[in-house]
Amino acid sequence: LMPHRNLTRRAVALSALAVALLAVRADGASFSLYGDQGVTSAGLAGAGSANPQDGSTVYFNPAGMTFLPNRLTISTTSSYIVPDIKYNERASGYVNPALANLNLGSNTGGQGGAPGTKFFGQTVSGIYVAYQFSDRLAAGIGINAPFGLETQWDEGSIMRYHATNSRITDINLNLNLAYKVLPNLSVAAGINISYVDVGLSSIVDYGALNANLANTIAGGVLTSTTIPAALRATAANNAAAAVAATTGGITPGSYFTDGRVRFGGDAVGVGWNVAVLYEPFPGTKLGISFRSNIEHDIEGKSRYVNVPNYAAVPAAIQARLVTALTPLAGAAAANAIATGVANNAAAGLAAQDIPRRFTNRSITADLNLPMMANFGISQKLGQNWTLMGDVVWTRWSSFDKIEIRDNIGALVAYAPQNYKDVFRYSVGLQYDIGKWTVRGGYAYDNTPVRNSVDRTPRLPDEDRQTLGVGLGYKWSERQRFDIAYDHLFVRSATVNNVDPTGIHVLRGKFDTHVDVFSFGSTLTFGPKGTVARPSKVVYDSKGGPN
Repeated sequence: LMPHRNLTRRAVALSALAVALLAVRADGASFSLYGDQGVTSAGLAGAGSANPQDGSTVYFNPAGMTFLPNRLTISTTSSYIVPDIKYNERASGYVNPALANLNLGSNTGGQGGAPGTKFFGQTVSGIYVAYQFSDRLAAGIGINAPFGLETQWDEGSIMRYHATNSRITDINLNLNLAYKVLPNLSVAAGINISYVDVGLSSIVDYGALNANLANTIAGGVLTSTTIPAALRATAANNAAAAVAATTGGITPGSYFTDGRVRFGGDAVGVGWNVAVLYEPFPGTKLGISFRSNIEHDIEGKSRYVNVPNYAAVPAAIQARLVTALTPLAGAAAANAIATGVANNAAAGLAAQDIPRRFTNRSITADLNLPMMANFGISQKLGQNWTLMGDVVWTRWSSFDKIEIRDNIGALVAYAPQNYKDVFRYSVGLQYDIGKWTVRGGYAYDNTPVRNSVDRTPRLPDEDRQTLGVGLGYKWSERQRFDIAYDHLFVRSATVNNVDPTGIHVLRGKFDTHVDVFSFGSTLTFGPKGTVARPSKVVYDSKGGPN
């Protein structure tokens, strides 16, 4: 009597709200933070990987460790990111025409760029240590955050059913060895141990879900051949549809009685990287580096709040139908028909495990951080000027699906993604004069999001341009300080996105810009190491060592 397929689609879609894992977009090719991993790089808008100046070469091109001028280099960097994201509403609402007259409100979410206000951003920090054992061999360690984001929309906003809070944190430990094959050619290899922590939340429109459930049941009553044609009346259908009130007493789009859902989880993944740095002519350097993808098997929990009592639905249906049908068919016939309808509804709920799907439980999901390849070039222009350029390719197409399973291995939600591979282009110019260094740069980032249908408010990514400036000061022979400022001009991002339940559509435009303030320091110790060679042995007249 109850169409199981429709019920399945709604149940699975609702579960997807809890764990729409990593359907997020952030700074610089989705949620990559590539340009913020070093303060000197930030001043060049992400350029400079082929011009090792400090310890951040451990991340950008570890082969550059053998080109550093000192035996030990310790660099720290910290970038304070202040995103400003505003949403402009156009024509959001319900997908179902029957609910089109319901108003989702006018709250456009306020400042979505960070929790609280736009004056509180997110800090991305890193520390790098490079040590040269000899003039050929060097080792390095880096701890940084190559990926991450956080956005926050009001719980009463018009996009509440798509996203409220979205947070991803990635902490990466990178261990590298570099070796100079030739005086002008160095190679490097390393491993990456990545820890990710994810937290996502949304509001759940149980009123709309209950209305769909009630309509499905009412449709079954209307078409069921087990009910005499004379009794397939408005009264019976109204009684079945009234189950929505029994399962929560709420109406679609009601902020005060909406549910809430939160997913949190973490995982550790391992990857690898290789790099080459070549100086074909004095003052000219070419660099290539490659980082593998890193797969994470995330384990976490979901938390549902204000869930209707779906376990009581069959009994509610039976009671309503008995009341509605008794005056029409008598008590015996009404009870028989109502019992059959209720049993069928119970079977449908049990077959899809509906009550358990909306309870707090353990959930697993996969996150595949993408592989990246970088080509850099650095060219000295006279005594004081250096021109640099970088091209970064990110294989975001490997992020092809969202697949979530519960603690018994059952598929809870599946959603294909539509990411594309992207390039990032940057060029920078540096001027050195005495103890001072002045930097400037420009970068252009492609977004992996193909269109407005795929774009969500978790972080509405679009193509962007970056202007960066930086300043360095050599405080002493062993210490240097650097600062940088980047401004990201993000193209207006239109959205025409249906939420995971298939019930709400968000139509509007996001206007975004980002300010990044970076600072850091570098400490150096000792001259570059040399290869230890045995001393010359002198022999006496009898052939023994003297």
